[in-house]
Amino acid sequence: MKKARMSQYFPTVLGILIVVLVMTGTVMVGAILQSSIGYASGYQGAKPSFYGAFYENQGYGGTPFRGTTMAFDPDDPKKGSPNIEGEMTTIFIPEKIVLGELPSWIPYSWSVNLPYMKNPDDAWDWELKDESGNIHSYRMEKWITKWYISLEGGWDSQGFIEFDAEGGKRISNMEIWFELDLSQNNWYFEDSDNVYFAIGKIELANILKQGYKVEAIDVTPEAIGTSLFLFYEPFGADRIVKDYYSYNGKRLNPDLFVPKIYTMINLNDFGTQGWWDGLTWKVQGDVVTFEFTVHQFVIGEWIVKDVQELPTDYERQSKVTTTGFDVLDWILKPSSLLLIGVILIVVIVILIMWSGTAPLIGGYIINKMRGGRG
Repeated sequence: MKKARMSQYFPTVLGILIVVLVMTGTVMVGAILQSSIGYASGYQGAKPSFYGAFYENQGYGGTPFRGTTMAFDPDDPKKGSPNIEGEMTTIFIPEKIVLGELPSWIPYSWSVNLPYMKNPDDAWDWELKDESGNIHSYRMEKWITKWYISLEGGWDSQGFIEFDAEGGKRISNMEIWFELDLSQNNWYFEDSDNVYFAIGKIELANILKQGYKVEAIDVTPEAIGTSLFLFYEPFGADRIVKDYYSYNGKRLNPDLFVPKIYTMINLNDFGTQGWWDGLTWKVQGDVVTFEFTVHQFVIGEWIVKDVQELPTDYERQSKVTTTGFDVLDWILKPSSLLLIGVILIVVIVILIMWSGTAPLIGGYIINKMRGGRG
C-alpha cells in the first residue's frame, strides 16, 4: 500500500525537483553571464566602461550601460526627461602624430606639443631591502594615454501633435559614471611576471559641444586641465575593502594600485532644444565630446600595449528632427491647393445660405443664364 502511494506521488516529486534544478541552473548561468559577458579590450592597461547614472538621488545601472556604449532613459519612453546615449574609445597610447593630421577642432595652443609626446613620459627607480637584507631594484614608469567619450541627448517621440514632448526637454545634474578596470587580468601565460597599473590622474585635454544653442549646454568638467576625481566605489560610496598587490616581495600602495577605480561626468544642463523655423517645429539633440589624457603608473613589464592614432573626428553627430509637418510645403502641393479650393467654395456657399441672400443670388445667376438683364 505504501509503495503504491509512493509510486503515485513520484511523478509529482520528480517534476518539482526538475523545476528547482532548472531554476537554479538558470540563476547560476545568469550570474555567470552577468559577471563575464565580454570585454572591450584585450590589451594590458586600464579598461574603461560605462557603469551607470546617478539622477535625482537614485543610481541606475545594468542593461542600458553596455561596456563602451550606453542608451539610458530615466523615465517614460514617450515623455518626460530626454534620453542620454553615449560611446567611448578604449584608453590607448597615442602614436606620434603630425600637426597637419590633427582634427581641426583641436586648439593649436594645445596641439603644438603633441608631436613631441613620448612614452614612457617619466620613470622612477628605487632600491629596497628585503627581510634578509638583500637589495632589490624597483622601477615605476608613467605612460601618457588618451580616452575619448561622446554623449548625446535624444528626444522622446509622441507624434507631431505633442510638440513640447519632442523638444526643449532638459536634464539637470545627472552623473554619468565610468568604471576603470585595473585588475590583474593583464597577463596571457601562467607563472609569468605580472604587470600592475594605477591611475595617476585623468585630465581634460579638449571638449567639443554641438547643439542649436551651444551656450545652453552645461557640463562638468569644461575647463581644460581639470582633473576628474577618482572614487574607490561606484556612485561615491565609502570604500569597502583594501586589496593588496605585491611585486617581487614588496606590497604596492593599496590606495593607488587597486582592482577598479570609478569616475564620473556631470550633465548640469543637457538634453534637447526645440525651436520654430518658420512654420516648422524642429528639435536638435545636444552633443558633448571629451578628450581626456590619462596618466597611468606601471610597475612591471608592459608588453601588450594598445597603441592607436588619435581619431581625426571622434564625436557623435548632433541630430535634428522635424516634428509635425511643414505647413507652407503642404499648402503649395497641387492636391492641397485643390482641396483648399473645394473647402473655400463650400464655405462661401454656407455663408451665402446663412446670410439669407441665396434666393437673390440664385435668381441673378438664372437670369444671366437665360440672357436676361439683372
